[in-house]
Amino acid sequence: MTPRSALPLLPSIRLFGLALGVIIAGLSILSVSAQNPLRVPPALTGPTYDMTMARSTTELTAGVQTNTAGYNDSILGPTLIMSQGDAVVLNVTNNLGETTTTHWHGMHVSPENDGGPHTSIVDGATWSPSFTVLDSAATMWYHPHLHGNTNAQVTEGLVGMLLVRDEVETQAGLPRTYGVDEFPLLLIDRILNNGQFDVGGLGNTMLVNGTLDPYLEVPAQLVRFRVVNASTERAYNFGVAGAATFTLVGTDGGLLEAPLVLSRMILMPGERIDVVIDLSNLNGSTLDLMAFNSEIPGNDIPGSPNGPGNSPLKGLDLTLVELRVQAPNALASQTRVPASFWTIPTVDESAATVNRTVRMTNAGPGAPFFLDSLEFDHEVINHTVTRDAVEVWSIVNETNFAHPFHIHDIQFRVLDIGGVAPPAELSGKKDTVMVPAFTTLRFIARFDDFDNEVVPYMYHCHILTHEDGGMMGQFRVIAPVDEPAVTPVVFMGAARFVNLSTRAQIGGAAGSPVAGFVLDGTGNKTLIVRAVGPGLLGFGITDALADPDLSLVSGTTTLAVNAGWEATQSDLLSSVGAFTLDRYTSDALLVRDLPSGVYTTPVGDGGDSGVVLLEFYDTQGTTTGIQLQNLSARAFVGTGDDTLNAGFVIAGEGTVKLLIRALGPTLTEYGLTGVLGDPRLSLLSSGATLASNTAWGDAANAADIATTIGAVGAFPLATTSDDAAILIELSAGIYSAVVDGADGGTGTALVEIYRVP
Repeated sequence: MTPRSALPLLPSIRLFGLALGVIIAGLSILSVSAQNPLRVPPALTGPTYDMTMARSTTELTAGVQTNTAGYNDSILGPTLIMSQGDAVVLNVTNNLGETTTTHWHGMHVSPENDGGPHTSIVDGATWSPSFTVLDSAATMWYHPHLHGNTNAQVTEGLVGMLLVRDEVETQAGLPRTYGVDEFPLLLIDRILNNGQFDVGGLGNTMLVNGTLDPYLEVPAQLVRFRVVNASTERAYNFGVAGAATFTLVGTDGGLLEAPLVLSRMILMPGERIDVVIDLSNLNGSTLDLMAFNSEIPGNDIPGSPNGPGNSPLKGLDLTLVELRVQAPNALASQTRVPASFWTIPTVDESAATVNRTVRMTNAGPGAPFFLDSLEFDHEVINHTVTRDAVEVWSIVNETNFAHPFHIHDIQFRVLDIGGVAPPAELSGKKDTVMVPAFTTLRFIARFDDFDNEVVPYMYHCHILTHEDGGMMGQFRVIAPVDEPAVTPVVFMGAARFVNLSTRAQIGGAAGSPVAGFVLDGTGNKTLIVRAVGPGLLGFGITDALADPDLSLVSGTTTLAVNAGWEATQSDLLSSVGAFTLDRYTSDALLVRDLPSGVYTTPVGDGGDSGVVLLEFYDTQGTTTGIQLQNLSARAFVGTGDDTLNAGFVIAGEGTVKLLIRALGPTLTEYGLTGVLGDPRLSLLSSGATLASNTAWGDAANAADIATTIGAVGAFPLATTSDDAAILIELSAGIYSAVVDGADGGTGTALVEIYRVP
């Protein structure tokens, strides 16, 4: 026999058949005899599945009560059995005393039914997802998925198996009488310390279905085992003792196209296999199902002799369950596994419209593992996928640790691993796969059936300590958007402002910028007002404000408030030449029909700080009786790139005269402190400086500037002030007024741009 457990902290437990110092493959091991009947969770069939999560105790060893948790039981949960096409309802009641979730691992369901971190179940509540089963026959499982607490809740025993049936499986004639010739095997190692579970990585105790040192009575015929690696970190090199083989009939997402006869297969956490073993000639014998972990090569797989982590079981060959073969039963008519099952629908790589890359990273020894060097954030959508799209994902492992990559929603097909076609055992449908250290794995998938603008799906490492530590991302699946040709607005008539904008720092020491505009004339004008934060990330601005709140104010009246935007506004944005945004960023946008008046647009920061871009767009191409007359923005001016920028676009025929001012010292007369003492104003176009000024009174056209100040109704400036001003005539084009400190100073400044009548 080979070791099932190592219990150095439980001297009171009797170990039958104890033999120390046995040497196998050069390893000192502990051998114990199977002494406990394997717990076989009860089957639960639908269409309604009632499940209650609660804490209890379980006697794993004689006389010792271990604190555990389960679904409808003291440990583990029932095996849910459903069929393709079933309309099911799952009522999950949380009596744990804390918040949790329940994720249907491997199932193709909508994100609101998936049970990820966003679908929390508070204590005392019942979550009731309902859906039609779309999956083909497969071995699935379920477990909590509350970020930061997944490992702790799974460690207590909150796991269960989920089996899907279909007609292909029926026609194949595979064993499928649950508990008679078909058995679940949930492989779970745990850290058992003085009779209680500790939360951690590699365990010191091997459990199968929550049973220590188990045996299982099986008939002398074809017997099927549904195997799930439900461990936190440990991999298992599954096999059968001696020279025996097993037949692999399925992996994560269902049956293979044809069975494979194997002697070994490595299972990483989250992976599943569906195997059949022919016991017809072993009546009266025993046979051990094993994890031959001493044979796992390399140094990157947890549980292998030279792999990461430490545990008394490290690198040892583990007996998972002892099979005690008895007489065949009435179901023994099937004597062999069919030569083939079905043809798995394929997706050709040429059909892929998107190629994505996800990097597995860490900053060095002892540093946490992340994806793309980013710690998981509930508020960040890492990828947006269009429903029905075919995509190729490249998972690049830049670490010295083999990670099991798991993605929700879909089943994928592995294209290659390190540039080499996958082995036959990885040719089926997968949702969890090992990415070896310093290796790239590529897969292809179609993201069909479901989209949701609010609830995302997850992708992550399924080593639970890594997942809880932030090695997870999320993607949103959106509905396809028909994209008819957008007719751009053509601005006819006299030259005028058609776009005004300002970029500034907000929050923290910078405070809150104030921006405003003036409409002058008769009638109304339809304007787009936009506050862009996250949308700036694509332009290399890494400190963009995460979630701007935009208000439109006239006098003391707030006309509108917005903290998001609608995808239906995309065409309108495109028509006026505005740069596009991801449909689900937290940028803010308003579209309003406004009369003549003075308007301000305060931006809230939600307690954060960062760079925000405020924009005002004219949406009407023809000259009307009302025009954008003036832009003003007051904000903090720092050093380096933290300048105050005011942009504007002129369209139409001829030229327009502008007065542009950068004010600092004069602001003290209006009660402001901390102002920019010596503002420098630069007017740029296409990277070229058209004009610059640091003291308006020293300008050659200072007299004209003074006259124009009065004509446009701006407040006067002392001729000796260090405020800056430029009076210039411009034709159609894109321009930017940049304010910084002439002497390198910092402080609050006001930039104003006036159209001179």
